[in-house]
Amino acid sequence: MFASEIIEVDLANGLIQKIKPEIKIDYERELLYGYLLNEQYKTASYVIDHWVYAPQPKNLEVPITEEMFDTWTYINIEEQIGISVASDVQKFVIPKRQTLDGKTISVDHETYGGAKDGRLTGIFTTMEYRRTGSDKWLKGTTDGTIKNLSPGTYEIRQAGSNAEQKFASLPITREIKAGVPKAKTPQLSLNYEGETLDGLDVSATYQLTLDGKEYLVKGIKSYAIPPEMFGKDITIIQAGDGKDSLNSDPQKLMIKARPVIDTKVIQAINASGQKKQDGQLKGITADMEYRISGTSAWHQGTKEGVISNLPAGTYEIRYSSSNEKQRFASASIEKIIGTSTENVPTGPSEKPSAGKPVPKQPANKTQNTKVQAGQISKAVQIEKPSVKARPKSLLKAGDETSYNMILVGIGLLAVLILYWKKRYKKS
Repeated sequence: MFASEIIEVDLANGLIQKIKPEIKIDYERELLYGYLLNEQYKTASYVIDHWVYAPQPKNLEVPITEEMFDTWTYINIEEQIGISVASDVQKFVIPKRQTLDGKTISVDHETYGGAKDGRLTGIFTTMEYRRTGSDKWLKGTTDGTIKNLSPGTYEIRQAGSNAEQKFASLPITREIKAGVPKAKTPQLSLNYEGETLDGLDVSATYQLTLDGKEYLVKGIKSYAIPPEMFGKDITIIQAGDGKDSLNSDPQKLMIKARPVIDTKVIQAINASGQKKQDGQLKGITADMEYRISGTSAWHQGTKEGVISNLPAGTYEIRYSSSNEKQRFASASIEKIIGTSTENVPTGPSEKPSAGKPVPKQPANKTQNTKVQAGQISKAVQIEKPSVKARPKSLLKAGDETSYNMILVGIGLLAVLILYWKKRYKKS
């Protein structure tokens, strides 16, 4: 029991009375402080129908336990037999905690896995929050919104205040749930030589977007680039299933345009004759290639840009593709190596050349064909008509009026001859 009255100092026995404690409350750290060094204290709270005793001070402080809130607390310095008697008792009420209405706290969960954009709303500057398991409480905000929170359980409470002599409320908990993760962002690469998009996952589905048009791609490792994508920016996402994954962040990719070859820089030199292999192509440098039209194999140009010992024929020329130089092949152009002079067969069996029909020539005409660099010019020589040709046929080549005048002249001549014959007989 606590001493209830002052004990006088017994000078004869040398006993003294301990001084009365002056213990104070730290509302923010929730402890009692002001204890003296090297003294034995009795700190007790009366809870309903029994006493609750606190341990001896540690670092001159005693923590306030939950049983001590909203109760009378009694503190004195105990007696030391043969030295001192117990001090007078200090008594005071430890106030109860503040309360917090959990209905005022709302939660926004993470939008997608890894976003770390969860949110708590309703936590103002008089309040505190922390992630469960952390020792550090963080202060609320003026607008009551706490942003950019990772998934997990959070504790929220009214903050303690020494100035207002208020203890913190017991914390409430709120959980921020993890969002569904996004699919992995594509990292496709351009294959300039194969003209493909490489690096696709055969088990994934991709959505390519070009000028608002969508292309669905799945089940392949490489995607052949369609003509309309050259020279354009495209967006690529890996599609999620909506349950275990969401659509990925987009990959933006620029697909370069094909280079353009200038036809004026390519010159075709004719072969000297049929079955001669001394034609040439000039202007085909090492970053270009050529082939005979209709064949599959391409041949690289030269540093000097001259390709010699070529037979007559149609040739395709283009810029070559290169992964190293990040360049697609150009569209090909055609050049023709002809011969200086060659006879072109005529008649019903003659077949037109590709793209341009060859005009049909009469059987009695010979067509001389001269092939210049990259084009064919034709000089046609027409035979003279036979001397046995009928005059009427020749006159048909003139105008009709001359023909009629000749007939009239012949008629008049015949009449004149008959006239002179009759006159001769009468004489």
